[in-house]
Amino acid sequence: EFAEQEVVDVLQLLRAQLQLDPEVPVSAFVILERCVQACRSAGKGKSAAASPPLLTAGSWKQLLITAVILAAKAWFDEQMWLVDVRHQLRAYFDLEHLGRHEAELCNLVGFRLNVTPRTFYEYYFALRDLGRERLDAAPAPQYKRSGYRRASR
Repeated sequence: EFAEQEVVDVLQLLRAQLQLDPEVPVSAFVILERCVQACRSAGKGKSAAASPPLLTAGSWKQLLITAVILAAKAWFDEQMWLVDVRHQLRAYFDLEHLGRHEAELCNLVGFRLNVTPRTFYEYYFALRDLGRERLDAAPAPQYKRSGYRRASR
């Protein structure tokens, strides 16, 4: 079963292990949405069996990792060796096919990996608002009352 907290955990782990700027996951979500849109466009007029869904319970983590790595490459505009990424993340994820996943994702989005400032900020504010909604909807934490009494004046 899919849980939002898993996505948050994966993103936090990737940011820590790869020392990524906080903007990289935002750009990764732009790339992921482009993938979903490309799949929908390619699947129009085809049967559901001919075009299976891109994001599934079994594929989301690999897609997210790949999108984050591609976003990091575009963000930093420098070489990022997959062998180094695999080495840094080997204790957490199976990245045997990371190169193939990168190629497939790039082809799917037509190599449109750059994110304009306008698009970045649209996603940034949408994600921020979504986070605030989640926090507002969460139950308030229950604190145990301590045995201490407030000092009287």
